[in-house]
Amino acid sequence: MRLFVLGRLKEPALKSLCDDYQKRIQRFHPLTVEEIPDESINTKIPLEKILEKEAEKIFNKVKPGAMLILFDVKGKPYTSLELAKNLEECLQSSFQEIVFVIGSAHGLAESLKKKAHLRISLSKLTFPHQLVRVIALEQIYRAWTIIKNMTYHY
Repeated sequence: MRLFVLGRLKEPALKSLCDDYQKRIQRFHPLTVEEIPDESINTKIPLEKILEKEAEKIFNKVKPGAMLILFDVKGKPYTSLELAKNLEECLQSSFQEIVFVIGSAHGLAESLKKKAHLRISLSKLTFPHQLVRVIALEQIYRAWTIIKNMTYHY
């Protein structure tokens, strides 16, 4: 499993939480987290073109045969149990790897959305971009504890 995140995590407290959840997930399955530089916003360039540049950076890193899962504000809302079921099905599928993506603070390009196998909404609420990484990692960890029938979720 890999998690691509557009933009750097600057807040030390959030970085510490992310590191902790990544370490917890590693007990179940290897997970690498890779920060990809986000594009600077330029009022002379349409936002969709900027998002497409970011999408190209991601496409260049996604291997053929990967399952692409986006954390997307306009994605489908899942319960933690549903996410765990989907993750377990993904792991048993013929996909070579699972790639999660968190877009930049400005969203995700349409090309990414069209190629995604799943688009997951973490909430109807709006969160600070950097906090989304913590929430996504916690939910991946929670999914693993559900799959492994551990008491963390219950």
